[in-house]
Amino acid sequence: MLVTDILEFTKSRYRIFLDYEFAFVLYKGELHKFGIKKDTEISDDIYNEIMGKLLPERARKRAYNLLAERCYTEKQLKDKLSDGGYPQVVIESVIRECAVHRYVDDGLFATRYVEQFCQKRSRIRIINDLKLKGISPELIEEAFSTAQGEGYSSDEISMAVELLKKKKYDPEKTSLQEKQKLSGFLYRKGFSGDTIRRALLLDITLNSV
Repeated sequence: MLVTDILEFTKSRYRIFLDYEFAFVLYKGELHKFGIKKDTEISDDIYNEIMGKLLPERARKRAYNLLAERCYTEKQLKDKLSDGGYPQVVIESVIRECAVHRYVDDGLFATRYVEQFCQKRSRIRIINDLKLKGISPELIEEAFSTAQGEGYSSDEISMAVELLKKKKYDPEKTSLQEKQKLSGFLYRKGFSGDTIRRALLLDITLNSV
């Protein structure tokens, strides 16, 4: 394999291209250690040492350090490792290892997320949040079912009313144009049209729900 380019990634790390394709990222000292220079061949032994030992160990350490700080979904952890320049084959291997040991568990992550936010955010908002974090629709539905079975529930009318209160909403004094703006505000928060209409009709000054 021919080293066709070496580009600076950070002040101390470099992106290595083999046969015109990105291969991996190495520290400056490692370029000297392995004798990696542009327009020179890299031996199979060196390539295998880098891809089979050096980078997996480094990616594993990086993943564990991240997980020690907080929980991640598989997608979030993959994105973090991708940002670090790790090859996809190394990333997939580390993610599988983390999943086997349940260091990452998308189902558990989704359930805990639903439990944490079911009384603060609309169902649609929670679903969209979890999808962006890479959680599958099936696991999201399971999370809602599990959370409900554990006694977690939500009252979206009350949540919408609380948001209206913060906006100083008064159904008798608010103009039609202002109500339309408030409707758009609640819609962007993930509330359904029916929930919004019902919330706007309530006399929130009397705390009616």
